[in-house]
Amino acid sequence: MLSDGPRPLLQLSPQSILHPSVGGWCSTILESPLTAREGPMTELLRRAFNKASELPEHEQDALASILIQELEGEQTWDTTLATSQDQLSTLADAALQEHRSGRTEPLDPDEL
Repeated sequence: MLSDGPRPLLQLSPQSILHPSVGGWCSTILESPLTAREGPMTELLRRAFNKASELPEHEQDALASILIQELEGEQTWDTTLATSQDQLSTLADAALQEHRSGRTEPLDPDEL
């Protein structure tokens, strides 16, 4: 370990990785190394990366692609929710107004 903290167990350098796209699987280039972290890596994540490092290169790339896509999806979801609060509030007010005016029915999960 380095004196300034643990070194990354998985260091991605600019290389070709696979990721899903509209036309199927295609290759893309990472523009910069992904080595910086904002906080310490958890032990579970460290173990997962250690296990992943034992896989063949093409499987590591596929796993990395999935992980990156999931993380980017979470970021997109968070951004979407953060920027749609006014719309969600308007929809909630309309739903409450419909309920208060008697235009709603109780939800019966058995009838779904």
